[in-house]
Amino acid sequence: MNNASAVFDDKREENLKEKLVEERKEKAEYAKKVGQLTMQVDWLKKKSEEICGPDYESKFSPKPFDD
Repeated sequence: MNNASAVFDDKREENLKEKLVEERKEKAEYAKKVGQLTMQVDWLKKKSEEICGPDYESKFSPKPFDD
């Protein structure tokens, strides 16, 4: 009951909206970065295949978690 007025407080709602906007912006930045890194990995795979041949992966040590 002492904090009942906080339920109807506009600042609380405003803070939540600001936090949501900030989180969406951060999420968009992460998605952009993931897209950029994915493109770079794809490009590197393509160039590695062009330079070293289609079996370029076998020239490197196996990945530690290959099944």
